[in-house]
Amino acid sequence: MCFTRLKARFAENRFSQAITTLAPITFTRQNLRPLVLTGFSTLTQITSSMIFPILWGQAVADLQDEQDSQVLGIKTTAMIAAGAYYIGYSMSNVSVSLQNWAFSSVGPRAAGKLVVRYLDKFLHRSREEFENESQGKASNLAFKPYMTVSPILTAGFIQIAPALINTSIAATFVAKWNGPSYGLVMTGTVIGLSAFSAVMVPHLVKKRDYQLKTGIKAGEGISFFLTRFPTIQIFGAEEAELKKLRKYVDDDAEANAKINAFQAKTNLGQNIIASMGYGAVIMMGAYGVHTGKISENQFLVNAAYAGSLVGPVTNLAAGTQELVSALSGLKDVISAINTSSKLVDAHPSAELKLLPKDVTLELRKVCFRYQPKPDEKKSEEKITDEKKAGEKKTQEDVLHDIDLKLPAGKKIGLVGASGSGKSTLITLIPRFYDATSGEILIGGTDIKKIGVKHLRKAIAIIPQETALIDGTLRENIAYGLVGIEEEIKDSQIMIAASRAGLDSLIIRHGLDAVVGESGIRLSGGEKQRVAIARALLRKPLLVLGDEVTSALDSRNSEDITAAIDAAFADTTRIFVAHRLDTLLNADLIVVLKEGRVEEQGTHQSLLAINGEYAKLWQKANEKFYASESHSMTLFKPQTQCLAQVPSGDVSLNIPASDGIQDNTVLQKIVVV
Repeated sequence: MCFTRLKARFAENRFSQAITTLAPITFTRQNLRPLVLTGFSTLTQITSSMIFPILWGQAVADLQDEQDSQVLGIKTTAMIAAGAYYIGYSMSNVSVSLQNWAFSSVGPRAAGKLVVRYLDKFLHRSREEFENESQGKASNLAFKPYMTVSPILTAGFIQIAPALINTSIAATFVAKWNGPSYGLVMTGTVIGLSAFSAVMVPHLVKKRDYQLKTGIKAGEGISFFLTRFPTIQIFGAEEAELKKLRKYVDDDAEANAKINAFQAKTNLGQNIIASMGYGAVIMMGAYGVHTGKISENQFLVNAAYAGSLVGPVTNLAAGTQELVSALSGLKDVISAINTSSKLVDAHPSAELKLLPKDVTLELRKVCFRYQPKPDEKKSEEKITDEKKAGEKKTQEDVLHDIDLKLPAGKKIGLVGASGSGKSTLITLIPRFYDATSGEILIGGTDIKKIGVKHLRKAIAIIPQETALIDGTLRENIAYGLVGIEEEIKDSQIMIAASRAGLDSLIIRHGLDAVVGESGIRLSGGEKQRVAIARALLRKPLLVLGDEVTSALDSRNSEDITAAIDAAFADTTRIFVAHRLDTLLNADLIVVLKEGRVEEQGTHQSLLAINGEYAKLWQKANEKFYASESHSMTLFKPQTQCLAQVPSGDVSLNIPASDGIQDNTVLQKIVVV
């Protein structure tokens, strides 16, 4: 039991976590040569620091020895002493420089690999985890390895490990030649320094962790202040926002000031302990010479060893602080990498092998609720009353026991008031979120038994607003197959672009035209056609659209709707829509209300029952759309197009002979 607890505590320790995380990305084939060279230079440096005091002491003793002086001569003996000093000093300095040069590439390479590991983990999380994390924090964590990995590795390989070896060997040599008392003093110095550091390090960790939190808060505040600058100006909130930002910045500045002061105090204590140990060895050696217990040669060797101990001990102290600070900075990155995602991919290699005619979609008792953010969870923990907790749980439910069977190769519409759960429902199909309970089946197969990559490969999504990448029109269209095919031919792109209605754009500008801020600007309709072309390239089994035409005018909306219907005529497609006129030809319309299926049917059948859909239709048709350059189509409840008249005059006089009675209330005028 005791061993199990120790093992668990070691696993939770940030130092052990850093070792297990950094070791595989540090000891790589790419780093083999730098690490071997670092080891060689470290060994050379330690050897020189051990041999130098002996050579130096012997050379000085020879200089004082009358017999040696007579045989070799004073000048020759002095030259030998100077040569010994020079060789030892040079070897030590050159070894340190070689050590730093050899190790200089290891840290950045390991940092780069850790950044990629973090981003890989980040990209394979669920949308829920992404939304529950501050984007400022995520960005901060992505760059942390560049600032922390090199200091951690340098502290471990260049400062702490050589220092421990140096002090151990020095204490052993001195104790062997001069008695155990000298060795005990040197060992006691290291133990005292370690004990002092052990007391101070936990406080340093807490202060560093707090400083990191204040730094993230300040960074997020500054980012918000800069990115929301126009909004702040519109509402005249400069002073209010600056006041909040000033608090974050002041807190961070105060945290930095405190940790700097604490580090200075720690350095002072460590230097005092090291100096006391050095002084004790010198005083003991002087007393030994005075009493005749040791020779002048031994005294010089002891002094040299004690002197060589000061540098490594100082490095040990500095390395410990550097290691603690860097580990604090890397803690959240390692935690994020080691935390299992809520998105469980139990069958990553399982593919969805279906023909288009078999791509049915079935939802069985599907429920979903968004999980609260971490700060919201804390407030929830305060709720002890089971009834209250149950009520809160119900309020969080977005979808309730959804039972649907959607046919293959058909156009299905999802409609309902805002907040009814339409968009949430279609995000469950590609597993951007996982249902809280229930099953979703494609072609009779549970989507959780399909590899996430293969599932999403079979689905094309046409968003409300298409995001373009920085690049050419060719690259933007080809983005539909990024991650699926390594090489995408221009013939594929041209076929998809033509079917999406991009011929005229390509004729005007060509596939190599740069789009976006630094190139040509695409209209909303053209962007949506790029999205259609991307979807066509994928040859999807299932097409999902979320408010595809809501950002477009009426003419573009009709064109895009027609383009999608033509491009995916035989493909199962599900569209969320507020503009109900885009679903007039849908094979099935599902009406959601407060997260439940309220009605199902075609446009005409739903109007006939005069239920929730009829209310939505009537409300949508109460709006008046007019344009001087277009004709207008008139609608009334439960009826489609009755008459087309030229626009230009808001006051319309429609005679009864046109099929519209004088007392008819016109519900909608749509620009055509």
